[in-house]
Formats: sequence, structure tokens, C-alpha cells
Amino acid sequence: MKLSKPIRSNLLFLLAETRAQLKAAGNLLVDGGDDHAARVVDRSGFVDNLNQQIQEGCSAQMAQETRAITMRAVASIATNMVRITTLCRECVEASASIPEQQRNKLDRYPDLLRRTAKCIDWIEQALPDNRSGLAIKLGTAGHQLAAECRQMEQEHTKQLHQKKQPQTQVGGLLIARTIGQMGDALLNISEALLSSSLGQPMDLTRFHALQDSLHAVGAHPKRDIAVHPSGSGKSGGSIAAVRYRMDDNSEQHAIFKNGSSSKLNRELRGIKRWQQLFPGIAPEIFTYEKKGKSAFMLIEHLQGITMERIVMQASPRLRAEAMKALRKTLRAVWSASCKPQSRSAHFCRQTQKRLADVYAMHPDFRRQRAAICGLRISTFTDLLQQAEQLEQQIPAPFTVLAHGDFNIDNILYDPRQQQIHFIDLHRTAQMDFVQDISVFMVSNYRLQVFTPPVRRCIRKQAEAIYTVARQFAESHHDTTFELRLALGLARSFATSTRFVSDHALAHKMFLRAHYLLEQVTCHPQPDSYHIPLKELFDG
Repeated sequence: MKLSKPIRSNLLFLLAETRAQLKAAGNLLVDGGDDHAARVVDRSGFVDNLNQQIQEGCSAQMAQETRAITMRAVASIATNMVRITTLCRECVEASASIPEQQRNKLDRYPDLLRRTAKCIDWIEQALPDNRSGLAIKLGTAGHQLAAECRQMEQEHTKQLHQKKQPQTQVGGLLIARTIGQMGDALLNISEALLSSSLGQPMDLTRFHALQDSLHAVGAHPKRDIAVHPSGSGKSGGSIAAVRYRMDDNSEQHAIFKNGSSSKLNRELRGIKRWQQLFPGIAPEIFTYEKKGKSAFMLIEHLQGITMERIVMQASPRLRAEAMKALRKTLRAVWSASCKPQSRSAHFCRQTQKRLADVYAMHPDFRRQRAAICGLRISTFTDLLQQAEQLEQQIPAPFTVLAHGDFNIDNILYDPRQQQIHFIDLHRTAQMDFVQDISVFMVSNYRLQVFTPPVRRCIRKQAEAIYTVARQFAESHHDTTFELRLALGLARSFATSTRFVSDHALAHKMFLRAHYLLEQVTCHPQPDSYHIPLKELFDG
């Protein structure tokens, strides 16, 4: 852990002071004495000053774009050190109520404080080299300390119920709870050290799951692993890119995901479904483990560039190549998985479920009923209700295997293999293909890049996917494709605004949703409607 000299010096002073206060608190519990109490109580100002200087130093280094994860780790270590010294004072205060002749009843607590002080040594040893082994050892010790203290709390509570030496039992109960909280602070510090070592936020449960996953695929147990943040889902969970070495010293790459077991289990099923029908399009699953309500998954790190990066940064040649591959892939997937079953995507219902989040982000989008010269102006909710009645009459005449969350950052193109890959497959299902098409088109539009050349590329990419979908619809006699697409686009334009902080762009998107709903509710013949593509995607 590379730290500036002032931060490092103050942190070492703080560690030494915390160690000294733990020792003084332990001595106080053994033989009492005002000197030990003063050593703890009178030094709070010194501790606070050290912490303030560390926090200010970390903030200054983060402002200079120095490694933020390390600075946050140091700030967390300092905060938890201060917490431990505060808990030392609480130990002193709790011990004051215990009669001198009954101090021998608390003979286990000095040992717990000595163990806590030993953990401070491990923190100091772990700092120079980001030693993850010591971080794990520290976390295990903190967990054990907290568990032992919870057991002692139960023993004191039982003695209180039996009315045995109530003063001593109350004091002992408070001390047990206080030292147990020190264990929690040590656990926080271990996770801060671990996060700094790996370069991204990491708790012990997740780290052990990562170790188990790598062991299962044959990674060398004593070789260092490198973990880099790769993203996080909007529904929670995290994604990390992992680099590790095998026994033969070959370097391997994988993606480690953790989140709710329900979501990752859906993704597991989605990946397996794609692999069964279209091998190579989805990542290979290396390991999957469920722990309570959480789950962990190690999957193949697919090579490729996201369609988002391609539309914003790639050369015209690469953009054309990627879109050609995507169109070819979609045609193959739709043709192979097409089933003649009627099904509605329920776009209006999807929109209604997310409107509260849209209005929370952009309150001014919520309009009241109004009229101009006696002519009533429909609200967005009014239009949704009218459109839902129409939608019930025009279900998709067939279904295909769809991605379910077909954003442009969930599609990769590998230029070397000229192959398309799909990621984040937890919503995969047999459904109306218009769901994927509408999400793809709007995920292009909502990119917050406004230079004219890039906006033209965005429009062309949306038009290209629309064209291949329209051609597939025509070949399968899907006469309501464009009307369903209008509803899908309205849904995506409206609901995507909850992720768009640029109010001007969000307002344009919401107005487009309103415009589309007005159009479809006023159109007399569902099979003759045509999407106003130029009006929607220009500007």
C-alpha cells in the first residue's frame, strides 16, 4: 500500500496509540488503578487529531486522482481505529461499576483485549505490501472475537436473571458487548485491507467464494490474483474481471459475479439455454455456488468490444463489420428458435411498473390533466391506459429466444473471430423479439454523446437493427410488428430516463414516448402503422 509520508506516519502513530490504549484497558481490568484509566480517557484528543489529519490527507490524494480505493481503505482503517479507542474508553467506564473484590470474575476480558492488540500488529505488517493473507487472518480473528463476546453476553444475561452479583454482571455485559464491537471494527479493517490489495471493494465472504471458485478451476493456490472492477448491475451485485495463474504458469482470465441467488440462478439457466442452442454465443460457466440469499459465479471472460464502444469510438469499417455480424447472428437465432405461439410483451404494463422511479428522478414529467380551448390534453398515464387496451388485441404471432436485456453494453463483437457474444443473460426467455429490438434501439439513443458525427452513427446503428427486424417480421407475416415496436420504444424511451441524469436528454426521450403513444392510440388500422424512424432518432 503506497502512502505519502504524512499519511503513513500518522497512521502508524494511530496504530501505536490504539495498541497502547488496548493494553491500558486490559491492565485496568486486571488490577484497576487511575493511571491505566487516564491512559485511555485522556488521549482521545490525540487520537481525533491523528484521524483528522489522515482523513484530510486521503481526501487530498483522492482529489489528485491518486488510487482512490487505497485512500478509502486508509480512511476506513483510521475510522475503525478511532472506534476501537472509543470502545476502550467505554470499557473503562463499564469497569468502574464493578466492585474491586469481584474483578476476578472478568479474568477472560484482558486476554481478549491482548488479542485485539495483537491484531493491530497484523494491520501494521499488512500495510506495506497489501498482504491479503494477513487481511484474511485479521478478519477471521475479528469474527472469532465478536462470536466469543456474544457468548459471554449470554452468560452474563443468564446470571442477571438469576440475580447473582448484578453489578458485576451488568458491568461484564457492557464490557463483552464493547469488545465484541471491537471485533466488528477489526472485520471492517480486514475488508478495507483486502479491497486495497485487490483493487476493488471486497468482503471476506466474497473473497473466500472467489478463492474456492479459482481452486475449482485449477488455479495455483499460492499465486497472486488480480481483480479489477468490471461493473455493477442496476439491480445490485457486482462484477469483477479476474486474472490468475495456473500450475503451468499460464495466465487465465475470468469474470467473477456475485449477487442475489435468484438473479444469478436465472442467469445460470439463461447461459445454459444459449449454450445448448447456440454454442459460443454465451460465456462458459466455470463454477456456481449458492450461499443463503447470495450466489457467486465464475464464468468465461469473453473477448470482444461492446457495441457501445464500437458506435462511439470504432472506425467506420469496424462498425460496419460488427453490425453485419450482429444482423447475421440475430437472423440465425430468430430462425432457429422461432415458435408459432402467440404472446404479448405487455409493454404498457412494464412502463406502468417503472413510472414511479421515472417521476422520482424527473418529477416534472408528471403532468396533470389540462385542456386548450376546451380540448382535453391526455396525460401520459391516460395514453398508457388507452394503449394497453390496444396492446391486448395485437399479441406477437410468434416467439423467439430473446436476450431480455439487449442493451448495447451487453453485446460484444470479437473482430478476430468475427463473432458476436451476449452477456448478462438473466432475463433470457422465449418472447416477442420486439422486446430486444426496442431496448437495443433506445440504448443507442440514450448515449450521452452529442457530437453530430457520433449521433449519426447512433442513428444508423438503430436503423440497421430496425431493418433486419422488419425484414424478419415480413417474412413471417407479422403484420403488427411496427405497432408493437412503437409500444416497445415508448416503454424504453420512458423508463430509461430513470438512468439518465442529463435532464435535456431525458426530456427528449420522454416526449418521444408520449408522441409514440399518441400516434398508436389514434391510428385506425394496426397493420398499416409505420414507425417515424427519422423523427425519433434525429437529434
